[in-house]
Amino acid sequence: MKERLLSFLCENQNPDGGWGYFPHKQSALEPTAYVVMALGQASGHDEILQNAVGFLKARQTAEGGWPINTTDTETAVWVSPLVGLSVLTTSGFDSSCQSAFAFVLKTFGKMPKNWLLHLSEWLGYGNPANVNTNLGGWAWNPGTATWVEPTCYALLFLKRLQGKLPGEKVAVAISEAEAMVYDRTCKSGGWNYGNAQVLGEELRPYPLTTSLALIALQEYPSRIENQKSLAYLKQAIVVEKSALSLCFAGLCLDIYLQEWQNVFKQLDDIYRETQFMQSIKTAALALLVGQAHQGRNILKHRSVRT
Repeated sequence: MKERLLSFLCENQNPDGGWGYFPHKQSALEPTAYVVMALGQASGHDEILQNAVGFLKARQTAEGGWPINTTDTETAVWVSPLVGLSVLTTSGFDSSCQSAFAFVLKTFGKMPKNWLLHLSEWLGYGNPANVNTNLGGWAWNPGTATWVEPTCYALLFLKRLQGKLPGEKVAVAISEAEAMVYDRTCKSGGWNYGNAQVLGEELRPYPLTTSLALIALQEYPSRIENQKSLAYLKQAIVVEKSALSLCFAGLCLDIYLQEWQNVFKQLDDIYRETQFMQSIKTAALALLVGQAHQGRNILKHRSVRT
């Protein structure tokens, strides 16, 4: 599968150096970032990788982040740390990463209180989402609610930069964002796409967001939230049909030194049957899973805390 995925990605690079979500589609920053991370760990594709990194750096905005695609002019909060991570892991720390770091740190913020939350509190119902609005994190778009997924992307980028850019502000943002993610843990373990509870109703976790959160919080393997979430994830992926979710689950379980051979087999079976529906993003992530299978997990950190 590895060689076929590599050929598929290399053959479908757009003339501008990027990749769309599917072949022959407009280049977008998210799939290109994942392809760059995957090709950065593969040999014999230097020119393709160089063009891809050039594409990413050329699309960096004056704010230091990146837009979603080549026609969008607004800097996207969620995609910027992901692209920054891909540049950092392939080109090393440079001025592009420095600018991305500044943008990511600037977009860290608290959960805004919209009119519904104010009304709910005024009526005496309290916080309907049952979240700590004093804990900062990252949103999908500026000025909107903080979410688990974009916060995890930012945490992965900032943690990889720790040591290169020391500073109390960075440490405070990381610590508070970690607390925010833990605050959203579902009662049974794992993470939902949004909150863990709304209007008194417990929401169920999902494998993809659970994997992302566990990857972002990998320094704390012994915490009860991590252990409960790992138990949920291992049970959930047995019947998981989404190749994208399985990719993140494989990367996550590898980091936590959990058995995940079945995940690799599930991905291989899905690929043989569907070729991942020609999804560039899924193909790149599956290649990253294959590389993790060989001991090169690009999302794995070195420090472990209790």
